Amino acid sequence: MHNSPSHYDSPHLRYYGGIFGRISLLAPDAEFVNHARDCEQVLLNVDVRPLDVHVDDQPYRLQTFDAILIRPRQLYALPAHGRSTVSTDTSPGSILIKASCALRAASGLATLPGRSDASQNAIIALDSHARDGAKYLLSELMAADPGAINVREGVQAVFGAIGNAALNSAPVRAVVPASHSREALEARIREDADNVVFGDMNVFRAVSDIAHRYDISERHFFTFFRKATGLTPRAFYNMRRLEMAFAMLLDANRQIADIAYELGFSAPPHFTRFMRANTGWTPTRYRQAIDRTPAQLRPGIEHTMPFEHFAVTEMRRLQ
Repeated sequence: MHNSPSHYDSPHLRYYGGIFGRISLLAPDAEFVNHARDCEQVLLNVDVRPLDVHVDDQPYRLQTFDAILIRPRQLYALPAHGRSTVSTDTSPGSILIKASCALRAASGLATLPGRSDASQNAIIALDSHARDGAKYLLSELMAADPGAINVREGVQAVFGAIGNAALNSAPVRAVVPASHSREALEARIREDADNVVFGDMNVFRAVSDIAHRYDISERHFFTFFRKATGLTPRAFYNMRRLEMAFAMLLDANRQIADIAYELGFSAPPHFTRFMRANTGWTPTRYRQAIDRTPAQLRPGIEHTMPFEHFAVTEMRRLQ
């Protein structure tokens, strides 16, 4: 088992993957800038001190064994100095679960719209049964030789309990058919954004160019795109290339510098800063962490969102 890295290296004390998705055990002083992921996430505070998190610019404070469900494409951040005191050790601070499509479906969350308003991000206080499950999962994550089955069952139990609580508190929304031209255009933009593969994503770098495709102004495209996806074109692009960065870094034959240029960065240091600010990893530290992870819990390309969303033929470019 690998040793816990210092905060400078990464705030991830443990990092595993499986059919459930990916899970990180974060240090108490973890910091992330505002960013989005294209999956359901659960942030669970396991520290005795409160944890501050921002979701769509709304502040939330999680007490011990409080959790919050972060919906796909919601912007979230762990702000600097989010604790009343900064930890200098490697004790656990929080658990971050990035759910696979399978885990999301099993929890029932697939019945909810893909993205909620910030007002729906209620803090969920775990009941005694769910706390026991969280303590069990935490003990497995901290174990020198964690069991893959135990980690998987622990993730399923904790995510299921939080997902069920979120379902019970979510308001019911009527589905509005895209019958009018404005709604039809919004639906078309949403579908195009959902189906775009990374090789085509350079179209999002020039908003004016893609706006011309829909025969609307750049300003109107910006408005339609944000309403359709919940994100600005730039934030959407960064979300997708972050997922592709994880996928590409799993190929040990790819040089980090080459990956940086393929992802559209003008220089490798820009890629490093992007990764560290959004995830806590540098590309090098991420690869080292993967190499030290037990084989049965090692995240693979099949645990990344591009693999789940796109056909295997579209992913052959990564191999």
